[in-house]
Amino acid sequence: MVKFAHVSDTHLGKRNFKLKEREDDFDRAFSEFVDKCIEEKVDFVIHSGDLFDIPKPRINIIVNVIKELKRLKQNNIPVYIIAGSHDMGIDGTLITALENVELLENIGANRHYEHKDDKIILHGRIHKDFFIAGVPGRRANIEEIFSRITPEKTNAKWKIFMFHHSITDVSPSFGEIPTSLLPKGFDYYAGGHWHFKSEMEYNKKPLIYPGPTEYCDSSEMEREGERGFYIIEEKNSVLVPRFVKLNTRNVVFVHIDCGGLSPQEIVEKCTKEIKDDNKNSILIVKLSGRLREGKRVDIDRNEIYDFASEKNYLYAKINMSDLMDPFDKTGVDITGKNIEEIEHEFLKQKGYSDSLIIFAKELVSVLGRDGETAEAELNTQEIIKKLEEDYIETEENKA
Repeated sequence: MVKFAHVSDTHLGKRNFKLKEREDDFDRAFSEFVDKCIEEKVDFVIHSGDLFDIPKPRINIIVNVIKELKRLKQNNIPVYIIAGSHDMGIDGTLITALENVELLENIGANRHYEHKDDKIILHGRIHKDFFIAGVPGRRANIEEIFSRITPEKTNAKWKIFMFHHSITDVSPSFGEIPTSLLPKGFDYYAGGHWHFKSEMEYNKKPLIYPGPTEYCDSSEMEREGERGFYIIEEKNSVLVPRFVKLNTRNVVFVHIDCGGLSPQEIVEKCTKEIKDDNKNSILIVKLSGRLREGKRVDIDRNEIYDFASEKNYLYAKINMSDLMDPFDKTGVDITGKNIEEIEHEFLKQKGYSDSLIIFAKELVSVLGRDGETAEAELNTQEIIKKLEEDYIETEENKA
């Protein structure tokens, strides 16, 4: 009975909030993943993209990944990978280097493709009873590429297809390709790039997004959800996926209703509701409601940050996107307006300036092209929320 592991979006080298501790967290998650693969005695590993987070990882990141891949090799567990959107920035150079020293095999390399007439013949790798093939996380002309893919003919019992793109079934608004463009005839579809664990079927076969091995930003922390990878086992002639949870840094989420309070009263309420922490956790404080007086910019966030530090939190993030000033408008009249006009008016009523809204929309457009990151899965409003802490105070002070 064959058993393999499917992991994705390990984003080695990522530093949430510019913290070295967060970089270490991603390394630790990868090491734990390797531990569990060895413990479970998997036959092989597939990685569906974004091994690294930045084009040129720090040397300590490279040293660590070499150490972990060597542990897999020493236990006779080969690794098959495709380059993700973050890996593509280095044109596969580092992945190629790891392949040259036989620590992994790049299934998305050019040698696995053959252009014939109007088709792209997808060659892959045979491992025991498995045919493993995939498409890297490139963005240019991706729909056309998927529409032309034809897998090579093989007598392998099981066929795996790896891809690093969001499909419309997981993100109707930001899906890069229609789900229907995935090639037919595979027994397991290994997705990457979508940062939330998703289990579905395509032509009655498992289609799985494991999500990242650690939280990549605060929006993921707010949506919660476990982080980990999948082990897939052959049972009664069927491939059965099983999620394996990895230990991540603890996140404490505190929602505080600030309706009818002043800025100073909000600070006082936060210091009452934020409890002691003995796990060096990340703290997410979400403020909502309408202020009685003053403005959001009058809230002394530094006082909240300092208090969180005294309570032993590693880092605190304050989300004020649902907090309204006393005279903010609510509700949008949609009569005779298109979606773009409705969205613009809604965001204006949330307190964002015209320049900030335009900037955010341009950012969405840029992220939707080459070099796209997982942030592109967020809609325009969510991206603005992520920019809020850096920009909103400046814009409101100008007013």
